[in-house]
Amino acid sequence: MDLSNLNSYGLTADFLQEYENSLKQIPDCSPDEYHLARVTSVHRGLCKIVEPGGEKSAYFSAKGQIENDKSVQFPAVGDWVVVECNYNHATGTIRKILPRTSKFSRNIFDRKRLKCKAEEQVIAANIDKTFVVNALNHDFNTSRMERYLTIVWDSGSVPYLILNKADLCGDVEEKLEQVKEISFGLEVIVTSATEDRGIEQLNSCIKLGETCIFLGSSGVGKSSLINLLLSKPRIKVEETSAYRDRGKHTTTSRSMYLLPSGGLVIDTPGLRGIQLWTGNADLGEIFADIEELQSRCKFSNCTHQSESGCAVLQAIETGDLTYKRLQNYFKMQRELNYIQRRAAKKADRKPRISYKQKMKNKTKHKHYLRSYYPES
Repeated sequence: MDLSNLNSYGLTADFLQEYENSLKQIPDCSPDEYHLARVTSVHRGLCKIVEPGGEKSAYFSAKGQIENDKSVQFPAVGDWVVVECNYNHATGTIRKILPRTSKFSRNIFDRKRLKCKAEEQVIAANIDKTFVVNALNHDFNTSRMERYLTIVWDSGSVPYLILNKADLCGDVEEKLEQVKEISFGLEVIVTSATEDRGIEQLNSCIKLGETCIFLGSSGVGKSSLINLLLSKPRIKVEETSAYRDRGKHTTTSRSMYLLPSGGLVIDTPGLRGIQLWTGNADLGEIFADIEELQSRCKFSNCTHQSESGCAVLQAIETGDLTYKRLQNYFKMQRELNYIQRRAAKKADRKPRISYKQKMKNKTKHKHYLRSYYPES
């Protein structure tokens, strides 16, 4: 099997080994029936994949998985998968998702009940670097950046901060200083898609074979930046609204693109809300300053509200820490604790039996009794 096409899409020896191990689990497996592929786009029940022979469409069926796993999830962009070929229809069926090296997840938000479901939604997988894109106009929000960075650190990828639309901002340096207070040494790139500012610096961060994802709210210019990285624009973009001073929502699905430099980028729709999802709640990467101050407090159970000898409150008085940053830390801490409680409660809950299943069981029980106690 010629893997040169997959090598350009980030294939490593580890994924190849996982693929070969998966084939051993299939009885009477023919190498021509199954291929290794990577998911490049997801549209509801249909995936676009790239395999040794090129691009094609593939369907996913949880019932047809190689391993019977009750926690099977739908494939995400960036996943490496085992595909069963269907030559009659020039499509394939995804039979297994190979283990992920990293994944970007968020908590599913129930918009009808206006609360989190405590269920994981994987947005992208096997990501090396994540570019969190923020606009420098009125949409500038450091609290939102902290939420994004918390999830990125938990995903296993390396975060970068992009401050886009510098041409619409008159105080770039002032806002750059605000970002540096929360970034703690992360690389911050100031860009402008209309002026080609920072594009070379951004392109140099994406190495050969690396998979990178662009995240951010709607209208911050993610698609415009990716178009500049591509040799030819391939993503539809709209002009900035003169009334709202922001771009229009144009990207409707997550898609992967191969750059001329050999790197891979994933464009994503703007996230309306970024709900935290993590089983190993660790805010230390983003709020290292607060956690370091906590260790200096007089009392080990200090709530940082009104206690004497509280190092956190002293830092606020001296101006070393802002009250807004502390409140954002408390908010995310409460949110993570809530998610963990909901997830634990859900795991302990017994599965509900549907009405249809109850009637089946009842009928089955009647037949069982009649076989032992036939009517006389």
